[in-house]
Amino acid sequence: MRVRSLLNLASGISLGLTAVLGVALSLSFFAIGTTTSNLLLARSMRTTILERIFLRDEFYARRTDRTKWQFVQKSGLLAAQLEEALVSFRDPKDRAIIAEIKASLDKTLSIFQKLADDDSRNGVASEYGKMLFSQLLAKGYILNDDAARLELRSMAALASLNRTSIWLISACLAIVVALILVNSSLIGRTLGAGIRRLQDGSKSVGGGNLHFRFELRSDDEIGDVERSINTMAESLEASFSAVQVLELEAKRRALELAVSNSELEAFAYSVAHDLRAPLRSISGFASVLEEELGPSVSGETVRILGIIRESAGKMNILISELLDITRLGRTALSLSRVDMGAAAAEAFSTVAGPDTADDFNFCIGVLPEAEADSAMIARVWANLLSNAIKYSLPSPVHAIEVGGYVKEGMSTYFVKDQGVGFDQRYAGKLFGMFERLHDQKDFSGNGVGLAIVKRIVARHGGRAWAEGEVGLGATFYFSLPGAVEAT
Repeated sequence: MRVRSLLNLASGISLGLTAVLGVALSLSFFAIGTTTSNLLLARSMRTTILERIFLRDEFYARRTDRTKWQFVQKSGLLAAQLEEALVSFRDPKDRAIIAEIKASLDKTLSIFQKLADDDSRNGVASEYGKMLFSQLLAKGYILNDDAARLELRSMAALASLNRTSIWLISACLAIVVALILVNSSLIGRTLGAGIRRLQDGSKSVGGGNLHFRFELRSDDEIGDVERSINTMAESLEASFSAVQVLELEAKRRALELAVSNSELEAFAYSVAHDLRAPLRSISGFASVLEEELGPSVSGETVRILGIIRESAGKMNILISELLDITRLGRTALSLSRVDMGAAAAEAFSTVAGPDTADDFNFCIGVLPEAEADSAMIARVWANLLSNAIKYSLPSPVHAIEVGGYVKEGMSTYFVKDQGVGFDQRYAGKLFGMFERLHDQKDFSGNGVGLAIVKRIVARHGGRAWAEGEVGLGATFYFSLPGAVEAT
Protein backbone atom coordinates (compact mmCIF):
# COMPACT_ATOMS: atom_id res chain seq x y z
CA MET A 1 0.00 0.00 0.00
CA ARG A 2 1.29 3.48 -0.83
CA VAL A 3 2.23 5.64 2.10
CA ARG A 4 -0.27 8.29 1.08
CA SER A 5 -3.08 5.72 1.00
CA LEU A 6 -2.03 4.38 4.39
CA LEU A 7 -2.00 7.88 5.83
CA ASN A 8 -5.42 8.61 4.29
CA LEU A 9 -6.82 5.40 5.80
CA ALA A 10 -5.40 6.20 9.23
CA SER A 11 -6.72 9.75 8.96
CA GLY A 12 -10.17 8.48 7.96
CA ILE A 13 -10.37 6.09 10.89
CA SER A 14 -9.16 8.80 13.25
CA LEU A 15 -11.71 11.29 11.95
CA GLY A 16 -14.52 8.71 12.16
CA LEU A 17 -13.75 7.76 15.75
CA THR A 18 -13.29 11.41 16.64
CA ALA A 19 -16.69 12.23 15.14
CA VAL A 20 -18.41 9.43 17.07
CA LEU A 21 -16.77 10.47 20.31
CA GLY A 22 -17.60 14.09 19.55
CA VAL A 23 -21.29 13.27 19.13
CA ALA A 24 -21.25 11.26 22.37
CA LEU A 25 -19.59 14.11 24.22
CA SER A 26 -22.05 16.60 22.75
CA LEU A 27 -25.01 14.49 23.92
CA SER A 28 -23.39 14.11 27.33
CA PHE A 29 -22.82 17.85 27.66
CA PHE A 30 -26.41 18.51 26.57
CA ALA A 31 -27.69 16.11 29.23
CA ILE A 32 -25.44 17.79 31.80
CA GLY A 33 -26.90 21.17 30.83
CA THR A 34 -30.47 19.90 31.11
CA THR A 35 -29.81 18.19 34.47
CA THR A 36 -28.09 21.33 35.79
CA SER A 37 -31.20 23.35 34.84
CA ASN A 38 -33.40 20.78 36.60
CA LEU A 39 -31.22 20.97 39.71
CA LEU A 40 -31.49 24.76 39.78
CA LEU A 41 -35.27 24.48 39.31
CA ALA A 42 -35.51 21.94 42.18
CA ARG A 43 -33.52 24.24 44.45
CA SER A 44 -35.78 27.18 43.48
CA MET A 45 -38.87 25.13 44.35
CA ARG A 46 -37.40 24.16 47.71
CA THR A 47 -36.54 27.79 48.41
CA THR A 48 -40.14 28.78 47.58
CA ILE A 49 -41.46 26.04 49.92
CA LEU A 50 -39.24 27.28 52.75
CA GLU A 51 -40.47 30.84 52.19
CA ARG A 52 -44.11 29.58 52.33
CA ILE A 53 -43.33 27.89 55.67
CA PHE A 54 -41.96 31.17 57.03
CA LEU A 55 -45.05 33.10 55.80
CA ARG A 56 -47.37 30.37 57.23
CA ASP A 57 -45.82 30.72 60.67
CA GLU A 58 -45.89 34.54 60.48
CA PHE A 59 -49.56 34.51 59.48
CA TYR A 60 -50.50 32.19 62.32
CA ALA A 61 -48.67 34.45 64.75
CA ARG A 62 -49.86 37.88 63.48
CA ARG A 63 -52.98 37.20 61.41
CA THR A 64 -52.29 40.02 58.89
CA ASP A 65 -53.80 40.31 55.41
CA ARG A 66 -50.38 41.16 53.98
CA THR A 67 -48.89 37.85 55.17
CA LYS A 68 -51.95 36.02 53.84
CA TRP A 69 -51.52 37.66 50.42
CA GLN A 70 -47.76 36.82 50.33
CA PHE A 71 -48.44 33.17 51.20
CA VAL A 72 -50.97 32.88 48.37
CA GLN A 73 -48.52 34.59 45.98
CA LYS A 74 -45.68 32.17 46.88
CA SER A 75 -48.08 29.27 46.41
CA GLY A 76 -48.82 30.56 42.88
CA LEU A 77 -45.07 30.81 42.16
CA LEU A 78 -44.57 27.24 43.38
CA ALA A 79 -47.43 26.11 41.14
CA ALA A 80 -45.76 27.75 38.12
CA GLN A 81 -42.42 26.13 39.01
CA LEU A 82 -44.12 22.74 39.21
CA GLU A 83 -45.62 23.22 35.72
CA GLU A 84 -42.16 24.06 34.39
CA ALA A 85 -40.72 21.02 36.16
CA LEU A 86 -43.26 18.71 34.52
CA VAL A 87 -41.96 19.90 31.14
CA SER A 88 -38.26 19.78 32.05
CA PHE A 89 -38.00 16.57 34.10
CA ARG A 90 -38.23 13.40 32.00
CA ASP A 91 -37.50 10.66 34.51
CA PRO A 92 -40.77 8.94 35.64
CA LYS A 93 -39.66 8.85 39.27
CA ASP A 94 -38.91 12.57 39.19
CA ARG A 95 -42.27 13.28 37.61
CA ALA A 96 -43.99 11.17 40.31
CA ILE A 97 -42.31 13.29 43.00
CA ILE A 98 -43.40 16.46 41.20
CA ALA A 99 -46.99 15.13 41.12
CA GLU A 100 -46.84 14.45 44.85
CA ILE A 101 -45.53 17.98 45.48
CA LYS A 102 -48.35 19.42 43.33
CA ALA A 103 -51.00 17.40 45.26
CA SER A 104 -49.54 18.51 48.59
CA LEU A 105 -49.52 22.13 47.34
CA ASP A 106 -53.22 21.95 46.49
CA LYS A 107 -53.98 20.40 49.88
CA THR A 108 -52.02 23.04 51.82
CA LEU A 109 -53.77 25.84 49.89
CA SER A 110 -57.14 24.37 50.86
CA ILE A 111 -56.14 24.01 54.52
CA PHE A 112 -54.62 27.55 54.57
CA GLN A 113 -57.85 29.00 53.14
CA LYS A 114 -59.91 27.26 55.83
CA LEU A 115 -57.48 28.56 58.50
CA ALA A 116 -57.81 32.08 57.14
CA ASP A 117 -61.61 31.83 57.07
CA ASP A 118 -61.73 30.54 60.65
CA ASP A 119 -59.50 33.37 61.74
CA SER A 120 -61.79 35.89 60.03
CA ARG A 121 -64.87 34.55 61.82
CA ASN A 122 -63.43 34.09 65.31
CA GLY A 123 -60.59 36.62 65.44
CA VAL A 124 -58.65 34.24 67.66
CA ALA A 125 -57.21 30.78 67.22
CA SER A 126 -59.92 28.27 67.94
CA GLU A 127 -59.50 24.60 68.55
CA TYR A 128 -60.50 24.06 64.93
CA GLY A 129 -57.90 26.59 63.81
CA LYS A 130 -55.23 24.84 65.85
CA MET A 131 -56.15 21.55 64.20
CA LEU A 132 -55.92 23.19 60.72
CA PHE A 133 -52.52 24.70 61.55
CA SER A 134 -51.28 21.27 62.68
CA GLN A 135 -52.37 19.79 59.34
CA LEU A 136 -50.66 22.67 57.55
CA LEU A 137 -47.47 21.98 59.47
CA ALA A 138 -47.53 18.31 58.46
CA LYS A 139 -48.16 19.06 54.82
CA GLY A 140 -45.37 21.67 54.86
CA TYR A 141 -42.90 19.09 56.08
CA ILE A 142 -44.04 16.66 53.37
CA LEU A 143 -43.65 19.37 50.71
CA ASN A 144 -40.12 20.19 51.91
CA ASP A 145 -39.12 16.51 52.03
CA ASP A 146 -40.42 15.88 48.49
CA ALA A 147 -38.58 18.94 47.18
CA ALA A 148 -35.39 17.79 48.94
CA ARG A 149 -35.76 14.32 47.38
CA LEU A 150 -36.14 15.91 43.92
CA GLU A 151 -33.05 18.06 44.50
CA LEU A 152 -31.00 15.06 45.69
CA ARG A 153 -32.04 13.00 42.67
CA SER A 154 -31.03 15.87 40.37
CA MET A 155 -27.66 16.14 42.13
CA ALA A 156 -27.12 12.40 41.79
CA ALA A 157 -28.03 12.49 38.09
CA LEU A 158 -25.64 15.40 37.51
CA ALA A 159 -22.81 13.60 39.30
CA SER A 160 -23.46 10.49 37.21
CA LEU A 161 -23.39 12.53 34.00
CA ASN A 162 -20.17 14.23 35.07
CA ARG A 163 -18.59 10.82 35.67
CA THR A 164 -19.78 9.69 32.24
CA SER A 165 -18.31 12.81 30.63
CA ILE A 166 -15.00 12.27 32.35
CA TRP A 167 -15.01 8.66 31.16
CA LEU A 168 -15.81 9.76 27.60
CA ILE A 169 -13.04 12.37 27.64
CA SER A 170 -10.61 9.79 29.00
CA ALA A 171 -11.73 7.36 26.32
CA CYS A 172 -11.22 10.06 23.66
CA LEU A 173 -7.72 10.75 24.88
CA ALA A 174 -6.91 7.04 25.08
CA ILE A 175 -8.23 6.45 21.55
CA VAL A 176 -6.30 9.43 20.19
CA VAL A 177 -3.11 8.19 21.84
CA ALA A 178 -3.77 4.67 20.56
CA LEU A 179 -4.36 5.98 17.05
CA ILE A 180 -1.15 7.99 17.18
CA LEU A 181 0.79 4.94 18.34
CA VAL A 182 -0.82 2.69 15.74
CA ASN A 183 -0.22 5.22 12.96
CA SER A 184 3.36 5.73 14.08
CA SER A 185 3.92 1.98 14.22
CA LEU A 186 2.41 1.41 10.79
CA ILE A 187 4.25 4.29 9.19
CA GLY A 188 7.45 3.34 10.99
CA ARG A 189 7.27 -0.24 9.74
CA THR A 190 6.35 0.92 6.25
CA LEU A 191 8.90 3.71 5.96
CA GLY A 192 11.69 2.56 8.28
CA ALA A 193 13.09 -0.21 6.11
CA GLY A 194 12.61 1.83 2.96
CA ILE A 195 14.39 4.85 4.39
CA ARG A 196 17.30 2.69 5.53
CA ARG A 197 17.56 1.25 1.99
CA LEU A 198 17.49 4.76 0.56
CA GLN A 199 20.16 5.90 3.01
CA ASP A 200 22.46 2.99 2.21
CA GLY A 201 21.93 3.38 -1.54
CA SER A 202 22.50 7.14 -1.43
CA LYS A 203 25.74 6.65 0.50
CA SER A 204 26.88 4.11 -2.07
CA VAL A 205 26.11 6.39 -5.02
CA GLY A 206 27.51 9.43 -3.21
CA GLY A 207 30.69 7.47 -2.48
CA GLY A 208 31.30 7.01 -6.19
CA ASN A 209 29.71 3.59 -6.83
CA LEU A 210 27.81 4.65 -9.95
CA HIS A 211 27.10 1.00 -10.83
CA PHE A 212 24.77 0.67 -7.82
CA ARG A 213 21.09 0.05 -8.56
CA PHE A 214 18.17 -0.44 -6.16
CA GLU A 215 16.24 -3.70 -6.35
CA LEU A 216 12.70 -2.35 -6.73
CA ARG A 217 10.47 -4.03 -4.12
CA SER A 218 7.42 -1.80 -3.85
CA ASP A 219 5.22 0.53 -5.81
CA ASP A 220 4.91 3.16 -3.09
CA GLU A 221 6.67 6.49 -2.63
CA ILE A 222 9.84 4.73 -1.47
CA GLY A 223 9.81 2.80 -4.75
CA ASP A 224 9.38 6.06 -6.67
CA VAL A 225 12.44 7.53 -4.94
CA GLU A 226 14.43 4.34 -5.61
CA ARG A 227 13.54 4.51 -9.31
CA SER A 228 14.58 8.18 -9.39
CA ILE A 229 17.93 7.37 -7.76
CA ASN A 230 18.48 4.51 -10.23
CA THR A 231 17.79 6.90 -13.11
CA MET A 232 20.14 9.49 -11.59
CA ALA A 233 22.89 6.89 -11.12
CA GLU A 234 22.51 5.78 -14.73
CA SER A 235 22.74 9.38 -15.91
CA LEU A 236 25.76 10.06 -13.70
CA GLU A 237 27.46 6.91 -14.91
CA ALA A 238 26.92 7.93 -18.53
CA SER A 239 28.11 11.49 -17.81
CA PHE A 240 31.16 10.21 -15.94
CA SER A 241 32.06 7.94 -18.83
CA ALA A 242 31.74 10.88 -21.22
CA VAL A 243 33.89 13.03 -18.91
CA GLN A 244 36.54 10.31 -18.78
CA VAL A 245 36.60 10.19 -22.58
CA LEU A 246 36.90 13.99 -22.69
CA GLU A 247 39.70 13.94 -20.10
CA LEU A 248 41.64 11.39 -22.11
CA GLU A 249 41.11 13.47 -25.24
CA ALA A 250 42.19 16.63 -23.40
CA LYS A 251 45.31 14.92 -22.07
CA ARG A 252 46.11 13.66 -25.56
CA ARG A 253 45.69 17.10 -27.08
CA ALA A 254 47.65 18.74 -24.25
CA LEU A 255 50.48 16.29 -24.90
CA GLU A 256 50.31 17.00 -28.62
CA LEU A 257 50.30 20.74 -27.91
CA ALA A 258 53.28 20.43 -25.59
CA VAL A 259 55.16 18.45 -28.22
CA SER A 260 54.21 21.01 -30.88
CA ASN A 261 55.28 23.91 -28.68
CA SER A 262 58.55 22.20 -27.89
CA GLU A 263 59.17 21.52 -31.56
CA LEU A 264 58.17 25.09 -32.43
CA GLU A 265 60.51 26.53 -29.82
CA ALA A 266 63.30 24.28 -31.05
CA PHE A 267 62.58 25.32 -34.61
CA ALA A 268 62.48 29.03 -33.71
CA TYR A 269 65.72 28.68 -31.76
CA SER A 270 67.34 26.86 -34.66
CA VAL A 271 66.15 29.35 -37.27
CA ALA A 272 67.12 32.36 -35.16
CA HIS A 273 70.53 30.86 -34.48
CA ASP A 274 71.07 29.93 -38.14
CA LEU A 275 70.07 33.41 -39.35
CA ARG A 276 72.81 35.18 -37.41
CA ALA A 277 75.63 33.88 -39.64
CA PRO A 278 74.08 35.17 -42.90
CA LEU A 279 73.37 38.51 -41.26
CA ARG A 280 76.97 38.83 -40.13
CA SER A 281 78.01 38.01 -43.71
CA ILE A 282 75.68 40.66 -45.16
CA SER A 283 76.98 43.30 -42.76
CA GLY A 284 80.58 42.26 -43.41
CA PHE A 285 80.17 42.21 -47.19
CA ALA A 286 78.61 45.70 -47.09
CA SER A 287 81.64 46.99 -45.16
CA VAL A 288 84.08 45.25 -47.52
CA LEU A 289 82.23 46.63 -50.55
CA GLU A 290 82.41 50.15 -49.17
CA GLU A 291 86.17 49.80 -48.56
CA GLU A 292 86.77 48.33 -52.06
CA LEU A 293 84.95 51.15 -53.78
CA GLY A 294 87.07 53.66 -51.90
CA PRO A 295 86.74 57.43 -52.27
CA SER A 296 85.16 57.13 -55.69
CA VAL A 297 81.92 55.75 -54.26
CA SER A 298 78.95 58.07 -54.55
CA GLY A 299 77.07 59.42 -51.55
CA GLU A 300 73.93 57.50 -52.46
CA THR A 301 75.90 54.24 -52.52
CA VAL A 302 77.36 54.98 -49.10
CA ARG A 303 73.84 55.72 -47.78
CA ILE A 304 72.49 52.44 -49.15
CA LEU A 305 75.41 50.45 -47.73
CA GLY A 306 74.78 52.14 -44.35
CA ILE A 307 71.10 51.15 -44.47
CA ILE A 308 72.18 47.56 -45.24
CA ARG A 309 74.52 47.48 -42.24
CA GLU A 310 71.93 49.18 -39.94
CA SER A 311 69.16 46.81 -41.01
CA ALA A 312 71.42 43.83 -40.48
CA GLY A 313 72.18 45.14 -36.99
CA LYS A 314 68.51 45.57 -36.16
CA MET A 315 67.80 42.11 -37.50
CA ASN A 316 70.55 40.72 -35.32
CA ILE A 317 69.01 42.40 -32.27
CA LEU A 318 65.59 40.96 -33.11
CA ILE A 319 67.10 37.51 -33.51
CA SER A 320 68.84 37.86 -30.13
CA GLU A 321 65.56 38.80 -28.45
CA LEU A 322 63.77 35.98 -30.24
CA LEU A 323 66.39 33.61 -28.87
CA ASP A 324 65.81 35.08 -25.42
CA ILE A 325 62.07 34.35 -25.66
CA THR A 326 62.66 30.76 -26.77
CA ARG A 327 65.15 30.30 -23.92
CA LEU A 328 62.45 31.46 -21.46
CA GLY A 329 60.35 28.46 -22.41
CA ARG A 330 63.27 26.05 -22.22
CA THR A 331 64.84 27.25 -18.97
CA ALA A 332 63.67 25.73 -15.66
CA LEU A 333 62.52 28.13 -12.94
CA SER A 334 64.77 28.51 -9.89
CA LEU A 335 62.37 29.80 -7.23
CA SER A 336 63.53 31.67 -4.14
CA ARG A 337 62.40 34.47 -1.85
CA VAL A 338 62.87 37.73 -3.78
CA ASP A 339 62.99 41.21 -2.23
CA MET A 340 60.93 42.97 -4.90
CA GLY A 341 61.72 46.47 -3.64
CA ALA A 342 65.47 45.86 -3.91
CA ALA A 343 65.01 44.19 -7.31
CA ALA A 344 63.07 47.19 -8.66
CA ALA A 345 65.61 49.68 -7.33
CA GLU A 346 68.53 47.74 -8.85
CA ALA A 347 66.74 47.47 -12.19
CA PHE A 348 66.08 51.22 -12.28
CA SER A 349 69.68 52.12 -11.58
CA THR A 350 70.78 49.69 -14.32
CA VAL A 351 68.42 50.85 -17.10
CA ALA A 352 68.44 54.57 -16.26
CA GLY A 353 72.14 55.33 -15.78
CA PRO A 354 73.40 58.10 -13.51
CA ASP A 355 72.35 61.10 -15.63
CA THR A 356 68.83 59.91 -16.40
CA ALA A 357 68.26 58.68 -12.84
CA ASP A 358 69.03 62.15 -11.47
CA ASP A 359 66.41 63.63 -13.82
CA PHE A 360 63.59 61.36 -12.50
CA ASN A 361 61.57 61.39 -9.30
CA PHE A 362 61.69 57.65 -8.65
CA CYS A 363 59.52 56.38 -5.75
CA ILE A 364 59.25 52.80 -4.44
CA GLY A 365 56.53 51.88 -1.97
CA VAL A 366 56.38 48.88 0.35
CA LEU A 367 56.33 45.82 -1.89
CA PRO A 368 55.35 42.30 -0.84
CA GLU A 369 58.08 39.76 -1.32
CA ALA A 370 57.66 37.02 -3.92
CA GLU A 371 58.57 33.40 -4.52
CA ALA A 372 60.08 33.70 -8.00
CA ASP A 373 63.08 33.19 -10.25
CA SER A 374 65.21 36.21 -9.31
CA ALA A 375 66.94 36.51 -12.69
CA MET A 376 63.69 36.42 -14.64
CA ILE A 377 61.96 38.87 -12.27
CA ALA A 378 64.92 41.23 -12.70
CA ARG A 379 64.22 41.22 -16.46
CA VAL A 380 60.53 42.01 -15.78
CA TRP A 381 61.47 45.06 -13.70
CA ALA A 382 64.10 46.13 -16.23
CA ASN A 383 61.71 45.97 -19.19
CA LEU A 384 58.88 47.77 -17.38
CA LEU A 385 61.12 50.51 -15.97
CA SER A 386 62.98 51.07 -19.24
CA ASN A 387 59.61 51.51 -20.99
CA ALA A 388 58.49 53.97 -18.27
CA ILE A 389 61.68 56.01 -18.71
CA LYS A 390 61.49 55.94 -22.53
CA TYR A 391 57.87 57.10 -22.73
CA SER A 392 58.29 59.71 -19.96
CA LEU A 393 61.20 61.60 -21.55
CA PRO A 394 59.00 63.71 -23.90
CA SER A 395 56.76 64.75 -20.99
CA PRO A 396 57.49 67.74 -18.74
CA VAL A 397 57.05 65.59 -15.59
CA HIS A 398 59.61 62.82 -15.07
CA ALA A 399 58.14 60.74 -12.28
CA ILE A 400 57.91 56.96 -11.85
CA GLU A 401 56.13 55.23 -8.97
CA VAL A 402 56.57 51.56 -8.09
CA GLY A 403 54.07 49.96 -5.68
CA GLY A 404 52.40 46.71 -4.74
CA TYR A 405 49.69 45.07 -2.65
CA VAL A 406 48.30 41.65 -1.71
CA LYS A 407 44.77 40.68 -2.73
CA GLU A 408 43.02 37.29 -2.80
CA GLY A 409 46.25 35.33 -2.43
CA MET A 410 48.05 37.20 -5.23
CA SER A 411 50.92 39.69 -4.91
CA THR A 412 50.33 42.51 -7.38
CA TYR A 413 53.01 45.03 -8.46
CA PHE A 414 52.79 48.11 -10.68
CA VAL A 415 54.97 50.70 -12.45
CA LYS A 416 53.24 54.04 -12.96
CA ASP A 417 54.57 56.90 -15.08
CA GLN A 418 53.32 60.29 -16.27
CA GLY A 419 54.50 59.91 -19.82
CA VAL A 420 52.74 59.95 -23.18
CA GLY A 421 50.37 57.11 -22.24
CA PHE A 422 48.32 55.09 -24.74
CA ASP A 423 44.78 54.50 -25.96
CA GLN A 424 43.15 52.02 -23.56
CA ARG A 425 41.21 50.47 -26.44
CA TYR A 426 44.47 48.91 -27.69
CA ALA A 427 45.78 47.74 -24.32
CA GLY A 428 45.40 44.11 -25.40
CA LYS A 429 48.00 44.54 -28.16
CA LEU A 430 50.77 45.79 -25.84
CA PHE A 431 51.99 42.37 -24.75
CA GLY A 432 52.01 40.78 -28.21
CA MET A 433 55.19 39.93 -30.11
CA PHE A 434 56.48 42.85 -32.20
CA GLU A 435 53.37 44.91 -31.38
CA ARG A 436 53.84 48.69 -31.10
CA LEU A 437 51.36 51.49 -30.40
CA HIS A 438 53.80 54.33 -31.16
CA ASP A 439 55.76 55.20 -34.27
CA GLN A 440 59.29 53.78 -34.57
CA LYS A 441 60.73 57.22 -35.37
CA ASP A 442 59.30 58.66 -32.13
CA PHE A 443 60.34 55.83 -29.79
CA SER A 444 62.99 53.22 -30.44
CA GLY A 445 62.37 49.57 -29.79
CA ASN A 446 61.20 46.40 -31.46
CA GLY A 447 58.03 45.40 -29.54
CA VAL A 448 59.52 42.41 -27.72
CA GLY A 449 60.10 43.71 -24.18
CA LEU A 450 56.48 43.51 -22.98
CA ALA A 451 56.06 40.10 -24.64
CA ILE A 452 59.00 38.89 -22.54
CA VAL A 453 57.34 40.37 -19.42
CA LYS A 454 54.10 38.51 -20.18
CA ARG A 455 55.97 35.26 -20.87
CA ILE A 456 57.95 35.40 -17.60
CA VAL A 457 54.90 36.32 -15.47
CA ALA A 458 52.80 33.57 -17.10
CA ARG A 459 55.52 31.00 -16.35
CA HIS A 460 55.23 31.99 -12.68
CA GLY A 461 51.44 31.44 -12.79
CA GLY A 462 50.52 35.13 -12.84
CA ARG A 463 49.26 37.65 -15.36
CA ALA A 464 50.21 41.08 -16.74
CA TRP A 465 47.98 43.96 -17.84
CA ALA A 466 48.10 47.72 -18.38
CA GLU A 467 45.97 50.84 -17.97
CA GLY A 468 46.61 54.17 -19.63
CA GLU A 469 45.29 57.35 -21.19
CA VAL A 470 46.82 59.36 -23.99
CA GLY A 471 48.87 62.23 -22.59
CA LEU A 472 48.30 61.23 -18.95
CA GLY A 473 50.71 58.34 -18.51
CA ALA A 474 50.38 54.59 -18.07
CA THR A 475 50.41 51.98 -15.32
CA PHE A 476 51.68 48.45 -15.95
CA TYR A 477 50.69 45.67 -13.54
CA PHE A 478 51.79 42.11 -12.99
CA SER A 479 50.69 39.62 -10.32
CA LEU A 480 52.35 36.53 -8.87
CA PRO A 481 50.72 33.72 -6.85
CA GLY A 482 51.67 32.68 -3.33
CA ALA A 483 51.45 36.08 -1.67
CA VAL A 484 54.20 36.82 0.88
CA GLU A 485 53.58 39.88 3.09
CA ALA A 486 56.36 42.43 3.25
CA THR A 487 58.37 42.47 6.48
